[in-house]
Amino acid sequence: MHGMPAPTGSLSSTATSGPSWPEPAGVGMSFLPSRPDLVTELLPSADYVEMGPELFARATGDERIAFDTEAAEAALRLAGDLPVVLHGLELSIGSAHGWNEVALHCLDRFLELREVLWHSEHLNFLNTTAADGSVIELGLPMPLPFTAECAELVATRADLVMDRYGMMFLLENPANYLPDLPRDPGWDEPAFLTAITERSRGGLLLDLYNLWTNCVNHRLDPQELLARMPLDRVVEIHVAGGEERDGLLLDSHSAAVPDPVWRMLETVVPKASRLAGVTVEVLDVYAGKLGADAIGEQLATARSIWDAR
Repeated sequence: MHGMPAPTGSLSSTATSGPSWPEPAGVGMSFLPSRPDLVTELLPSADYVEMGPELFARATGDERIAFDTEAAEAALRLAGDLPVVLHGLELSIGSAHGWNEVALHCLDRFLELREVLWHSEHLNFLNTTAADGSVIELGLPMPLPFTAECAELVATRADLVMDRYGMMFLLENPANYLPDLPRDPGWDEPAFLTAITERSRGGLLLDLYNLWTNCVNHRLDPQELLARMPLDRVVEIHVAGGEERDGLLLDSHSAAVPDPVWRMLETVVPKASRLAGVTVEVLDVYAGKLGADAIGEQLATARSIWDAR
């Protein structure tokens, strides 16, 4: 998916009007496109399903991308009457040259089929430009520098996305495997996320496993970081599990949620006044290894913490 120039409009950082905060929805599950059998078995344990609109993007053979309406309709039939939230993967909201219009096209087409409770995107960039202006696909999501300039760029674009769709838009904190990100003096991830929320009307998707991954890899204290996060802007929480490889903990969504992440969830849920949902994330390529029973246990644990709030 190739990046395209972003809109040039800007919004006041002090704007207060806009989409309302979502009502509490409960506990959600990731949609598993290659495992409809597991989706059917797990749906009774979930209050909503989280899908990625780019799941239904298809290459046309002429370097263009088309939206597979038939596949999206089949996924929605499988979800039945459960509400849907969307979690985008490829907007590349932090690319300096502009975001990815194809990701918005997929979102446009999906919303023609079904209303959703809210939508979200990863706080990263996936492409940049060469000296001649051509787009360079990086092949993996890259974290953003912790700077005021970057916070202003992302916040402005987040507000433009909300104006385009008229619904709450969330940004997700990423896993970061780079130890020496550029940053303004005194800035770290909580300061960066707080700066974005001060400049934007949108909310946050707090991925606790991403945060735990960063804490393990960079020897940080998760409770100290959580104490400085803008939890009053958290609308959705992700919990997941991963694996260690070559000395790094990976955000692979391939394992059960580890105990430290459940403890973090217990800390955050009572403090996140606008929290609307807790989503258990599993990639469908690993869902068969975990199995319906193990994933169901994860959903049940998330529900027990949600209900205790």
